[in-house]
Amino acid sequence: IYLPAFEAGVRRADVRSVMASYNYVNGEHANASRTLLLDLLKGEWGFDGFVVSDWGAMKDTLGPALGGLDLEMGSDDKFGSGRLLAAVESGAVPESVVDDKVRRLLGFLEWRGRLQGTTDHTEAPREHPEHRAVVRRAAADGMVLVRNDGTLPLASGASLALVGPGA
Repeated sequence: IYLPAFEAGVRRADVRSVMASYNYVNGEHANASRTLLLDLLKGEWGFDGFVVSDWGAMKDTLGPALGGLDLEMGSDDKFGSGRLLAAVESGAVPESVVDDKVRRLLGFLEWRGRLQGTTDHTEAPREHPEHRAVVRRAAADGMVLVRNDGTLPLASGASLALVGPGA
């Protein structure tokens, strides 16, 4: 139920960054999933941006490094403190994998105009009640609630009908 929204963001909205989640998907962490990040997102969908971990979501260095994650967010320190460097030096992570991560991050910075030296861009927080109201409404409208009341997983032999344009 979530992939169509991500695919639309990648293929139609031209997003430049995707955050991988804490969740397990088919037995592996989403932020270390070659299937999701390399095969689907970067491969089939042609995503050229970078993938960042959610805060505190990284459990190891090798899985995310080889699985398509480009940037560690937060203080897990799985890519930092020399861990990713050690993995490259030991041969566990090919240099070409790190080259791709760097290319994606530099591509984002170039797109934002941050590689040309000095900038005239200013960034400052703005707090307006009307902005808060719009963001709150957008968040509420964008939420999907899925509850497992014992129906899932479906019993062997059960049937399921998918109806509507999203089916």
